[in-house]
Amino acid sequence: MLPDWFKNVLSEGVTFADVGCAEGDCTNFFSELFPNTEFTGIDFSESAIRKAKEYYPEQTFIQADIKSIDKKFDVVFSSNTLEHFI
Repeated sequence: MLPDWFKNVLSEGVTFADVGCAEGDCTNFFSELFPNTEFTGIDFSESAIRKAKEYYPEQTFIQADIKSIDKKFDVVFSSNTLEHFI
């Protein structure tokens, strides 16, 4: 399902931003596959982040617009979000 280059990068222990993480399912999925990588789920929806923190309390989630975050990430990922920007 995931390309080898993607798996190799995440196996190295990088920082990963899941932009538009919603309720955190994908963030949690990746964190279980790649425990050496530091995952952060980011979404502008307060209610989605509240649920993400409830469902996956061991994960890091931030309620914010990605443009307002000062932290740098090695990998920025976004899935199923394009329709929200049109």
